[in-house]
Amino acid sequence: MRGLCLLSFLAVLLWTHAAAAQDPLVQAREAYERGARAYDEGRFREAVDELARADELVPNVVALELALHAALKHDDPVAGMALVERAEARATEGHLGELAARGRNQFAPRVGQLIVTCPRDTECRAKVDGIDVSAGAPRWMAAGDHEVELFVEDAVQRRQVHIDGGARVEITPMVPAPSREAAPAPKPRPRPAKAPVASVEGERISPAWFWIGVGVTAVGVAGIIASGVDALNKREDFLAGPSEATEAAGRSAQLRTNILLGVTGALAAGTVALGVVTYRY
Repeated sequence: MRGLCLLSFLAVLLWTHAAAAQDPLVQAREAYERGARAYDEGRFREAVDELARADELVPNVVALELALHAALKHDDPVAGMALVERAEARATEGHLGELAARGRNQFAPRVGQLIVTCPRDTECRAKVDGIDVSAGAPRWMAAGDHEVELFVEDAVQRRQVHIDGGARVEITPMVPAPSREAAPAPKPRPRPAKAPVASVEGERISPAWFWIGVGVTAVGVAGIIASGVDALNKREDFLAGPSEATEAAGRSAQLRTNILLGVTGALAAGTVALGVVTYRY
């Protein structure tokens, strides 16, 4: 009984730790720290991505200002204009208004907007230069020619679109014409024969399957504990000596632990259901 209680306590502890890792505030802080470190080391492209993500998770004027500084230094007009729009919506915070004006002067002449709209009562999606684009949402694109793939009703339409700096281009796929082939007449469906009523004994599942499920679930719990302890050790290694290697090892261990938690939870639920069916009489 003591061993079972200890296993339950450790499983709950690991589950709580995994949930904390998914908290937006924790993720935003980690993204900001990675972005600030990349900025200090001159990796401005990485800094833009991480700092923009931190501000997206939890809006923060410091993160957005630093992201704009990184975009200006990296001179990426597409990512920069997305940040400029975000800063203009919050221009009264800090120095966002000033930075947004600088960004618009530097980036706007070299980008335009592309918006994909679906035909009425039709769902569609698109890819631009091989990248998925959501329909209905304007997207900043570098000025020039772009390959567009439009997907509507299982048909693919390919077009080349030219975007001028400062322009806004809207593109809508054509709805495919309906097929004129006559549909075959439906065949009469035979009446289903009445299924024989099974006896209670015939429906009962062997108890062996239930105990196999218990054993597999126990192995899963043991794996969670071992993986969780390893993840905690990796975290201590990272705190003792922060580096890309220790950070990557910690993330890998945490991901493995999360997967084990999900799989073992599903096994436990299935085993309980199997036990109910097996021992219902």
